Amino acid sequence: MPDSDEFRAWLTVARQKLGIKPSTLCVAAGVAPNTLGKFEDVRAKSREIHLTTAAKIYRAALKAAREQGVELPPLEQFAKDIEGDE
Repeated sequence: MPDSDEFRAWLTVARQKLGIKPSTLCVAAGVAPNTLGKFEDVRAKSREIHLTTAAKIYRAALKAAREQGVELPPLEQFAKDIEGDE
């Protein structure tokens, strides 16, 4: 499972491929519209995200990709410890 930084990296790529703003993805995921803005902001002191929220965002991104016919990179590709290496 990717950590916050790895999920953030995947999310950036996914949003770019989908051509959507953070708030748009938040609304689609059913979370507060500023959730991803805070999570992705490098200046923010608290840049963490709850696992449940990340899962909602992930599923919303996958749904948007299916609807648009866009292929997103696998989330596992961004996890550094795929084989247990840290």
